[in-house]
Amino acid sequence: MSAQLKSAHSGLCPGDAKTPSLAKGHSVITELNVSGFDAALKESSVPVLVDFWAPWCGPCRVQLPILERLASAADGAYRVAKVNVDDNEQLAVRYSITSIPTLLPFKDGELVRRFTGPQQESALRAALSDTVAA
Repeated sequence: MSAQLKSAHSGLCPGDAKTPSLAKGHSVITELNVSGFDAALKESSVPVLVDFWAPWCGPCRVQLPILERLASAADGAYRVAKVNVDDNEQLAVRYSITSIPTLLPFKDGELVRRFTGPQQESALRAALSDTVAA
C-alpha cells in the first residue's frame, strides 16, 4: 500500500500486527483481487457488495460479522466480496478508497453507491434490496 493511502487509513483504522487476518475462515464472503476483480463483477448475474478492508483495521473487524450475516442471508439475490487494500492497491486507488472500511455495491459491473466507515446492517440490507430491485 502506498504511504499516502496507508497514512489516510492509519488514523481511521488503528490496529496492531497481532490481529489475525480477516481472510481466514469466512467462506461466505468471496475474496477478490486485482486480477479477477473486473471479471467477477461483470460476470455476476446478481449485485455484488464489495468491502474494501485491511487486516489491521479495527472498524473493518467490527463490520465483518454484519457482512457475514448479509452473505449468509443472501439466498442468491446478491453476493458479498472483499478486497484487501494492502494487497490490491491498484483497486483502492481506482475507487478512491481513502478510509476503510468502504463498501461499494455493484450491479452489472457498475458502481451503484458508496458507504464509508462501518455501516449498520439495516442500512446495508436496504441498499442491497434497492440494488437488487433496480
